[in-house]
Amino acid sequence: MLTAVTILLGNQQANEVCVSDVRMREFSDAELQAYVASGDPLDKAGAYAIQHAGFHPVEHFGGCMASVMGLPLCHLARAYARLGISVASPAGACQAKLNYTCPIWEQVARGDTVG
Repeated sequence: MLTAVTILLGNQQANEVCVSDVRMREFSDAELQAYVASGDPLDKAGAYAIQHAGFHPVEHFGGCMASVMGLPLCHLARAYARLGISVASPAGACQAKLNYTCPIWEQVARGDTVG
């Protein structure tokens, strides 16, 4: 899964792309029909919520959970830094909110091409 972020500041631009490995599990037609009937997928990009407690659509995940749920905050902070705008690292708050230990945030903060 790819999530892109672009910041425009005057005539400056910073772009980031976050890549996460999202592998869906196999599910029955009945499970899928019940999930659609719940209305949950109707306001979601990709028509699923990775964090859905009842459906659990994902078999394997690797990367930035925030990017799948909405916005890759560490990538956003890195883009701001390239524009000369310093922001506090969102990693701690992001991981606490999502209850997820992010395997890539330190690499993203260093500027590595990852995620």
